[in-house]
Amino acid sequence: MFTVHPVMDENLQAVLYSRDGKIHELPAQRTWLPELTGSAHNFTITPDRMLYLMASSGEAVLRSADGGVTWDSVKVTRPISSVLLDGSFLTSDSQDGRLALYRSADEGQTWSALQVPADLPQDPQAGPITQRRDGTLLWPIGYRKPGVVHAVYMHNSADGGKTWSPGYPVCPAGEPAVIELMSGRLLAVCRNNVPPPLDAPQVFEDKHRWRLWQRQLDHAPLQSVEKNILLADSDDGGVTWTNVRPG
Repeated sequence: MFTVHPVMDENLQAVLYSRDGKIHELPAQRTWLPELTGSAHNFTITPDRMLYLMASSGEAVLRSADGGVTWDSVKVTRPISSVLLDGSFLTSDSQDGRLALYRSADEGQTWSALQVPADLPQDPQAGPITQRRDGTLLWPIGYRKPGVVHAVYMHNSADGGKTWSPGYPVCPAGEPAVIELMSGRLLAVCRNNVPPPLDAPQVFEDKHRWRLWQRQLDHAPLQSVEKNILLADSDDGGVTWTNVRPG
């Protein structure tokens, strides 16, 4: 078991990286964010250069109009999963194992329902929705099809979430996210849990020691002994994915 400890001074205006066994500094402006319950994730920049940072607790969205130097907090009534280019908020949740999607045009105070991809199985793993520069919505969702291992599929919408494409396979993994690079290429990042081999050592049966790997109930079988990520690229808007590789 290993633990990671921070090694940066809290006022260091740089980030640290390792190369060839040595630590180096890369100059960078670092700003303390307002304290929130839970962690902050899913960072979005809109065309008017407004920065949004969602909190995992769902209580608020952090917002900055000056490049991240100062921040204010927007209270919301639902956990936010994505912010669109026009400043609209999106949220998704699971109702009786079925996925639901909502949009807010007033910074998370009131919501209207949107469509979700058709024929999704029970309990899908929905990643955050990303909006391309041309307005297309990209929704990576992980689920298991009959006779197929659990995998991530990309669903596209060109009409703001009224209709969605079929799921285009990305890679065999889950917990996905996708971004559009400056080149227009899409980069998907998905969590990949490698199942234990049939001859796994006896130590993997110690559910308490390996709880970090299981994230399951005590009586559940061990699902994986290794957790990492897979990356994949798409140059046609998310229809086909290539260069699947470990991160």
